[in-house]
Amino acid sequence: MNKKKFTIIDFGIVVVLLAVIVIGIKVLGINFGAKVETREVYVTVMATNLDEGISEMITKDDRVSVSYSEEAYGTVVKAWEEPYEESQLFEAKGEYKTQTFEGKSNVFVVVKCDAKETDTKISNGNVPLRVGEEMPVCGKGYTVNGYIVRVENKKGGNAGE
Repeated sequence: MNKKKFTIIDFGIVVVLLAVIVIGIKVLGINFGAKVETREVYVTVMATNLDEGISEMITKDDRVSVSYSEEAYGTVVKAWEEPYEESQLFEAKGEYKTQTFEGKSNVFVVVKCDAKETDTKISNGNVPLRVGEEMPVCGKGYTVNGYIVRVENKKGGNAGE
């Protein structure tokens, strides 16, 4: 019996598999040999339309979780409130009117955490740290759910003040 060990069809299958692997790596963004640095990052989270006084529960140096499902932690640098305002368009006049709501506020929390930084992303564990990403800040006795409005990899601006 004469058995062929490697045919043209086998070669075609191998080429297709290699192509799928290369495309998968490109699509998933896996960077072999990418430079990964661990840095201290300051993340500002804004939660809107909360009851006034919430920021008083959040104190400097609180150890907080910044994810519901992952192990990602940080330390509160500061927290403050601003009045909650909402703008509405009045079509009859063609203008916007801003209304301030009594008893409601926007809460800003600056969290310092160690994050892995590559050329393409910044993350705390598996939690991506990018502007617009939803992020909870969970401490002892409180949870503030908001969105990231600023990410800084050095002390300065709103983060370190």
